[in-house]
Amino acid sequence: MRRRRFIRWSFRKRLGTNQTTQIIANLRQNVNRAFYIRYSYAYVLAINETGLRMVFFKQQKGSPWINYFGEAESWVNEEENKRLNADNIERPNTKWTFIKFSSIEVKALLDNQPMLGTGPLPDWLRNLSHGRNMFSLDTFADNLCLWRCIAVHEGARPDRCTQAAKQLGKRFFQSAFVPRTSLDELDKVEAYLNKGKQLFEWVGIRVYEPECQHNGEIDKLKNIMTIGIYEVHAFLIKDITKLAKTYVCNNCRARFTQATPLQRHLKTCAQGRTIVDCPNEKVKAPLTAYERTFYDEGRASQLAISWLEKTSKSLGIHIHHAMCGHGGERWILGAPVDGYASRSETIFQYHGCRWHGCRRCFPDRNTKICHGKTREQLYIETVQRTQKLREAVVEWCDQVPVQGFNCGRYDLNLIKEHFAELLADTTGKVQVAKKANTTMFMKTNDFIFLDIINYAGPGTSYDTW
Repeated sequence: MRRRRFIRWSFRKRLGTNQTTQIIANLRQNVNRAFYIRYSYAYVLAINETGLRMVFFKQQKGSPWINYFGEAESWVNEEENKRLNADNIERPNTKWTFIKFSSIEVKALLDNQPMLGTGPLPDWLRNLSHGRNMFSLDTFADNLCLWRCIAVHEGARPDRCTQAAKQLGKRFFQSAFVPRTSLDELDKVEAYLNKGKQLFEWVGIRVYEPECQHNGEIDKLKNIMTIGIYEVHAFLIKDITKLAKTYVCNNCRARFTQATPLQRHLKTCAQGRTIVDCPNEKVKAPLTAYERTFYDEGRASQLAISWLEKTSKSLGIHIHHAMCGHGGERWILGAPVDGYASRSETIFQYHGCRWHGCRRCFPDRNTKICHGKTREQLYIETVQRTQKLREAVVEWCDQVPVQGFNCGRYDLNLIKEHFAELLADTTGKVQVAKKANTTMFMKTNDFIFLDIINYAGPGTSYDTW
């Protein structure tokens, strides 16, 4: 006999209030398969002049497919709030007045898929069966749950294990009627399953329940079958080591694979409350990839910023620094410099007396003031850094730039075998930057080979360049 395809309910009393509770109660009582809802209602309008009354019907858009009742409750509550909103009452014109709601009709169209949570197992336990570590065999309301677990363990398909489970139960009880199997009879079930088998073929049943653990001789067996028990209902667990390592927060239902992350989570869990986190931090504009690479967000001295601004105004140029609004300080030789003028390729460094170890202002050279370093150490590092910058500037001035248009993709790749050998013979160190198959630049002590297309605007042609 074919199952019923839809169920319809009509509500005609107390329509001025939200009917979500009554609708969901009827769904929970009568529906055990996946479904979707068609919702409509009728209301009475009257003409102001003659008092004539008419009934108008409004059909709402159907719901999506619903797999558990929480989704249904949210959807129905939203539709009920729309219905009770006076602005949603449709009238032919302004001469009509709303009188009352006449009826509400709810139709649930059913599918063959079982409803999630309609079996004896709860939702949180049934959801674990979506993986490969557990089979949830609680769809049927009979006494074969234990024998289904055994049948699936022996190789039967989970969706076609009923016949094999019946045969196992009938042979064990030697009767056509299979009663509910108690946990006290598991030893007898093991003896029945292992009757006439060699020791290495024996099957052991382990119950996944804290107060009913079976240890001892069963642990010596290699062929162990684990069965979980929830309110005298059994389900088969394929991998207990993976399934048991799941820790759930009681407040927000967050899941963790270890106990330590759960303990850290409990300190910050909202526990159902809405928390607004205001860190009281300055909001900065996002940086481009170029700015993140060449500019730093370091802590700059106010004296250094003031000196750079005065120098910028006196020279009539723009000097990039930490507060100029163009991304921060420029990185050169692995460290940021205080100021940098891009057009003139000039470096500006502000050596404050305190942080750079001035010998005249601070005669005491052994006092540690920064990162465990003394003033003398900071002074020596400042001198070495300045010398490296000067050498880098001299090296840059001595380098001969060789520019090419789109040469990083074609020219350099074409001659790279012979070109690399020649560079290796004439120089000791070659720096190459690549992006996928494109060579960005090649730099030696005497030459730097640049692909100008990396620095030109989008769509720049060879003729325009």
